[in-house]
Amino acid sequence: MVKFRLNRDFGGLATGTTLTFTAAGDRHSRGFLPAEPAGRPGAAEGLATDAHGRPAPLLCPIGQGSLVLCTYPVEHMAAQTPRVNPDGTVTLYDALARHAGVRRLVTADDPRVACDTLIRDDGALFAVLASHTTEQLTVKPALPRGGELTSLGGEETAEDVELGPFGITVLALTRSAPQAKPRPMQPPAGSPAHPRPPSLIGAGPPTAG
Repeated sequence: MVKFRLNRDFGGLATGTTLTFTAAGDRHSRGFLPAEPAGRPGAAEGLATDAHGRPAPLLCPIGQGSLVLCTYPVEHMAAQTPRVNPDGTVTLYDALARHAGVRRLVTADDPRVACDTLIRDDGALFAVLASHTTEQLTVKPALPRGGELTSLGGEETAEDVELGPFGITVLALTRSAPQAKPRPMQPPAGSPAHPRPPSLIGAGPPTAG
């Protein structure tokens, strides 16, 4: 097993949170990348440590964003493990999405349930909920303000969604919140509104008049 213990709050996870991953695959699949924070301002910092006290995920600020480097191939190991869901990868990816400011239309507060959305050519939205457990589940999906889930026929409102063992449910998603207005197109560079600056390539030195 591989365990990460967070050194700081990150993506909704509190300091001290422990994430557990199954070490799977051959010795190449279970490879570890040694890395040490530089310890200077602006350099990467360790988000967590493994069971040996070594840095695991590291966070490096880049401009207005950041990069996250994981020293363990957690996704590859998960892909090598049958019936791995849910594991620490689900929790880690959720924290990464929150840190990145990703806005998801449908989520479920249960790591055993995966949520996604599909959009049809005509703009209609559909929510897909998939269970990764042998248990019968009842979940209440979190939606954006004004959002509503209904059956595909539109007859009933689905607040609590029931999922059978490894079940999948598809529901229609409607949003009554006002949509953002599209931005007007800007004239292309070189048009009268945006004259193209003169090229200085090959220009010689100024001459006396």
